[in-house]
Amino acid sequence: MTPLQKPSISMIIPTFQEEKYVGSILAELSRLKPQVDIIVVDGGSSDNTVQIAKHFTHKVFQIHERGISKAKNYGAKKAESDLLVFLDADVHLKADFVDKVSRTFNCSRTVAATCNVLPIQAKSSEFAFSRFYNLLIRIVFRVKPLSEG
Repeated sequence: MTPLQKPSISMIIPTFQEEKYVGSILAELSRLKPQVDIIVVDGGSSDNTVQIAKHFTHKVFQIHERGISKAKNYGAKKAESDLLVFLDADVHLKADFVDKVSRTFNCSRTVAATCNVLPIQAKSSEFAFSRFYNLLIRIVFRVKPLSEG
C-alpha cells in the first residue's frame, strides 16, 4: 500500500490491560491482505498493552476516560476508511476475513454485519451457549453469517 492509498477497512481495537492478547491480534492484522488501517485506543492500561501495540501500528491512542464505547468512538474518528470493524484484543481471525468483509459490504443494502462468536478451547456448555447465541443473533437481526457470503 502506498502512503497515499486509502485503506479499505479500518480495524479498531479498544484496550484496557490487554498485554496478554494484544500482540497476537495485531500480528494477525498486520499480515492481512489487503492491508488494513489498524487503530488501538487504550483506556489507561498500567501494563504493557500500549508498548506492545506501538510495535505494530503508529495509531495507538491513549484516552483518559475508560469505557469501551468511548474508545470505539474515538477510534472511529481516527479511522481513514469508511468501513469500520471493531474487534476485541482476544479474537483470532481467519486469513480470508478481509475478503469476506469486503464482499459483504459490496452490497449497497448492507449497513452492518456480525460474525459467529466461538470460544477457543471451550467446554461443552460454553460451546453450546455460543452456538445458541450466534443463532439468536441471526434470528433477531435477520442476518446471515459472513461465511455464507
